[in-house]
Amino acid sequence: MMNGDQFEQIERFLDGEISRKELGETLSDFSPEALDTEITSIQNMRTAVEAAGLRDQLMATLPKASTQQPKVRRLIPWRQSLAIAASVLVLILAYFFWPNPEEAGLYAKYEYVDPGLPVLMSQSDDHAMYDALTYYGEADYATAISKLSALQKEGVNNDTIAYYLGASYLYEEQTRAAMESLAGLTEGTGPFQARAEWLAILAALQVDDMNQVRSRLPAILADEAHPFHNDAQQLQTDLPE
Repeated sequence: MMNGDQFEQIERFLDGEISRKELGETLSDFSPEALDTEITSIQNMRTAVEAAGLRDQLMATLPKASTQQPKVRRLIPWRQSLAIAASVLVLILAYFFWPNPEEAGLYAKYEYVDPGLPVLMSQSDDHAMYDALTYYGEADYATAISKLSALQKEGVNNDTIAYYLGASYLYEEQTRAAMESLAGLTEGTGPFQARAEWLAILAALQVDDMNQVRSRLPAILADEAHPFHNDAQQLQTDLPE
């Protein structure tokens, strides 16, 4: 899993701040193929953001602030705080409190925590959805579930909401709800398909449903460019007889 700094470097490459060669030298731990996969994944996330209507127009359309304006929650730019802070927190918790993967089972060994979308508040004109995704980025999955579910009940739904709602359910160990939310994303060629396929396998591992795991692995194993292909190969060898 990428950390916040690695994510930042790929963002810099996509923004034209560094060359592909410089990126490869900075992220030398990644093979060229793996790095290309991560670049594509982040490009797809950007596409998903644009498709969901998260555009760089909010500040130009909002009225000027006044003394009568209600207080709002102040959001810190993702690049400078949220992703890095969340990554550091996860690493600290993993080091001090999480059980050894070998002791905790296959779910813990192969767990993937999606860091969320790299979007600034000033780029969003979809307040409700971005607010929910901000809580997700802060690893407050319970609040993210509440807010994303509320959007679905209001009839607001898209792949972005479905994926991060499913991921939030998974990390809150609400496995059945996670599977239901991810189900429609594992088919087709949407930007969340590959990650949804892996999270669906993790959901099955979470409840020790090895038949479900075995039925889902072939789709990933058949695609050598899949970002979780190597994990799937290793998982296949780790499955009990």
